[in-house]
Amino acid sequence: MSVTDEEWKLHHKERVTKECQSLVKLWVLSDRLLIPRLQNSTINLLIHLMNGWKFSYDGAVKYAYESTSEGSPFRRMFVDWCAFKSNKSLLSKRATYSDFPREFLIDVTMELAVQCSKETRSKN
Repeated sequence: MSVTDEEWKLHHKERVTKECQSLVKLWVLSDRLLIPRLQNSTINLLIHLMNGWKFSYDGAVKYAYESTSEGSPFRRMFVDWCAFKSNKSLLSKRATYSDFPREFLIDVTMELAVQCSKETRSKN
């Protein structure tokens, strides 16, 4: 029995989703336990996943926002990734935004507004 491309893609997406969620939880735990080397290693792995494969936002952003405080660099990483690095249609493909915390959507919107403002000023 051979595996179809669609089956492989689905399996891979599920595996990456679980890895992303586990890494987000590990970062939060290492933050609470004040283990910066583990935080840095975890960030490096997350960035590798984000750069190498399509990062799965499924639950990762929600957990990060529920588990960190406003202004957290960890939150900032997700905002920057969504605003500047990810597939630009990520948010536009969603029929509902309920998968994302409201604060995250506001943070991404504000970041994009700031960048648009900077670009407009630089053109004038």
